Amino acid sequence: MRTIAVCNQKGGVGKTTTTINLGTALARAGKRVLLIDMDPQGQLGIGLGIDVANLTSTVGQVLERRGGLLDALHSTPQEGMQICPSNAQLAQVEKGLHQRRARELLLQKCIGGVSGFEFCLIDTPPSVGLLTENALCAAREIIIPTTPSYYALEGTFGLLEMTASIGEELGHAVEILAVLLTQYDPRTRITREIENQLQEFFDSKLTKSRIRINTKLNEAQMHHLPIFQYAPRSRGAFDYQAAAEEIFGVRPSDVLGR
Repeated sequence: MRTIAVCNQKGGVGKTTTTINLGTALARAGKRVLLIDMDPQGQLGIGLGIDVANLTSTVGQVLERRGGLLDALHSTPQEGMQICPSNAQLAQVEKGLHQRRARELLLQKCIGGVSGFEFCLIDTPPSVGLLTENALCAAREIIIPTTPSYYALEGTFGLLEMTASIGEELGHAVEILAVLLTQYDPRTRITREIENQLQEFFDSKLTKSRIRINTKLNEAQMHHLPIFQYAPRSRGAFDYQAAAEEIFGVRPSDVLGR
């Protein structure tokens, strides 16, 4: 199974939206996809229509060894894609994990025995901490969504420092699969400046695909659906499909309009 963490230390850059819609694009191409939410806000599950507040089987219970990961899976609106959700209790679980041996590797061990999926996408919290460390140690690749803003750029570089530290201290190498610009508006000067900085630093890792500003993406979140199901011919659907094709080389059976 190919395991990929979707990370940025800055919030509001589209990590959850990217996880949902890239995962959906993979599933629409016939891949078996597992989503894991490592953010106590639980937005990944909420965005897929799950009442996470009342769940008794979540990633928190899995990390505490109160059940296997397969027992905590829930269906999603997209056939072929399942999710291990989280909720606010994960923040309390995180505190207890600090007493565990090899605490950074707990999620890696939970995922290790799972079969039946081709891709695993892990949504992460917008912070440096044990939950993010677990996601990075479980993954071999990362996708970095970032908005064209100074603070998001700082969060992106902060993440690189964290991955370097994990490599040095734990001997676990994580490769950047893609840097994806979200909330993209080429008409603004700051967008062009940040875009140029990212291009200079990341070179080919910065995708040619851009996720343009699109109200349909926000509406899809409110309706708890992937963009492909809520507005399949919207700009948001086209952009995420283009990103999935560029990053993973996959195409769906149906053709989206522009």
